[in-house]
Amino acid sequence: MNKDRRKRICFITVRHPSFGVGGSEVQSFLYAKEFASQGWDVYFLSKIHKEKIEGFDDPNITELFYEGSRIGFFNHIKVLKLLVANKIEIIFFRNNTFQLGLLVLSGRLYKWRTIWSVKSDLTCGKDAATIRARNNESSNGGFSIRNLQYAIEDKIFGYGVKNSYTILVQNNYQYDVIKRDFNLDSTVLYSSAKIPIKPTKAENMVVFIATIKYMKQPELFCEIAQRLSNRGYRFLLIGSNYKDKEKADNLLELVAKSNVQYLGYQSLDSIREILRSTRLLINTSQFEGFPNSFVQAFTYGIPVASLNVDPDGIIEKYSLGIVANGDVDRLTIEVGKLLENNDRWQQLSDNCYNFAKEKLNIKRSVSSLIENFGNEAKEISNRIRC
Repeated sequence: MNKDRRKRICFITVRHPSFGVGGSEVQSFLYAKEFASQGWDVYFLSKIHKEKIEGFDDPNITELFYEGSRIGFFNHIKVLKLLVANKIEIIFFRNNTFQLGLLVLSGRLYKWRTIWSVKSDLTCGKDAATIRARNNESSNGGFSIRNLQYAIEDKIFGYGVKNSYTILVQNNYQYDVIKRDFNLDSTVLYSSAKIPIKPTKAENMVVFIATIKYMKQPELFCEIAQRLSNRGYRFLLIGSNYKDKEKADNLLELVAKSNVQYLGYQSLDSIREILRSTRLLINTSQFEGFPNSFVQAFTYGIPVASLNVDPDGIIEKYSLGIVANGDVDRLTIEVGKLLENNDRWQQLSDNCYNFAKEKLNIKRSVSSLIENFGNEAKEISNRIRC
């Protein structure tokens, strides 16, 4: 097949997963790999950073990097040059900055389509572009240069949302916020992955997987592990520690006092190997969209014990684990019961794996996206599969 006839898609995230792993970066990378397998020319574009993590190189994905600037508009000019030079036709933007509006506006001239993919429940509304900065401000309201800047950024971001080719959300809550704030429909697309063969046996191992931030509340995982320390289970904490040194040191001190083994950052392949023998995933986050760790767990038939997060109520609706509605005591008790009841665990495990096969298969997810791109794109993908 003539390479010039292949459709070109470019993924843009906060950073390439090689420079810092987060759920949205990992999920975007998995989508990129699947698009490549379906016959697309795939690009991944982000700022370049110093430290690189192994495990996110793929010969079928072209990496595009640029030196970051403190001035956001200058960054966009660098991005624009790379997109034009590589004749990009579709942009998959997984961020919530005003750059979305600039990409959409530039697309009118350069004839590309921009997909906006929502990162989390917090970053999907009309003020998503500046909500974190606003929350960090000591004063709110009134006129100031900073507030004027925020207003302009939100306006540009809103233009991008309203004129995106497709809006992808992770759950129905995000769908409702987009509808409320922008009067737009969006497409609910759960995070997804390739479905492995279901493991036949799980050890007495409980895991927590996340890039550690305040809202993930890993300290509560340590508390639960300590309260269940006499049950003979291994509790593994996986993920890069806090960037703040004091918080990082405090967590390590807590881990040392708890029944927890801290493994730090682990590659995707290492995590998959750990999950093959894991019995339960615990999530203590305050909020999330559709955690990538949930996808990883379900695809291996691992039930999830969640303190707060249950996207679209799937855990309760499909019996995929435990939801404690913010009650740490209840979560601890229910985790202990589940770990001791093998029949119940086996039923939940089967439910998780069946749910993953039906709802979280990345081939189906990407195929549904391609449906939006017209007959030419579908013909290219079908030709590759044949």
